[in-house]
Amino acid sequence: KVARIITNRGFVQKGDLIILKGSVVDDEKFLVLNSLKSSYEGNLIEESFPYQLVAGQFIYIILLLGTLYFFIHFFRTSLLNYIANVNLILFSVFWMVFVAILVIRYNVVFLYVVPFPIVPIIMRAFYDTRIALFVHIVTILLVGYYVPNGFEFVVIQFIAGMSAIINVTGL
Repeated sequence: KVARIITNRGFVQKGDLIILKGSVVDDEKFLVLNSLKSSYEGNLIEESFPYQLVAGQFIYIILLLGTLYFFIHFFRTSLLNYIANVNLILFSVFWMVFVAILVIRYNVVFLYVVPFPIVPIIMRAFYDTRIALFVHIVTILLVGYYVPNGFEFVVIQFIAGMSAIINVTGL
């Protein structure tokens, strides 16, 4: 029964004009555009192999976490001696990703209310600046994959995280 619920909004026939170039996008037009986007993406996923998408996401996550591991292994080996250090780092990353995904599913507008710079602040409080920056970059890259306008999100959060680190260290 849930599969029969229509998630798209508005009805657009082939050849209909949705919005004029240079005109303002109001709430109604925005909803129609988002509906068309999700419908188009849904058709693409159904036409292609969904396993490729899942495999790509899995590889992306493994690469980012692997990069974090190798950074710690080669430059901060002492952190790997205690499981509590690894747990704090991984918990910080996964908690922010989890919160971000919940917010995205609820209402993406509230994404910029989530305090992502708390991750580098916590990391800087317990470790050094390089760890704080690297963990923050991995976190925002993981979240940036799932948010709309990912590049914009990553740039804004990178600047916010750098500001947080600078304010904590007092450079």
